[in-house]
Amino acid sequence: MKIRINGNSVRLRLSKTEVASFCSDGYLEEKTEFGTAAFTYKLQRNDYSATMDAGFEDGTMTMYIPTQLM
Repeated sequence: MKIRINGNSVRLRLSKTEVASFCSDGYLEEKTEFGTAAFTYKLQRNDYSATMDAGFEDGTMTMYIPTQLM
């Protein structure tokens, strides 16, 4: 999974294998380490909402994808 950040916009790029894995598991995660710190970015299936959402907590960005879009 590749991440691209430009201003207030975030784009994730997935390979075909990653898309298949996300569709079957409903979860995908990558981590980039910066010395002793790390930045983690995740995709997570969301069964409770019809809209995409995102959050950032403790160095982790999570993008929530509605099940209807999968």
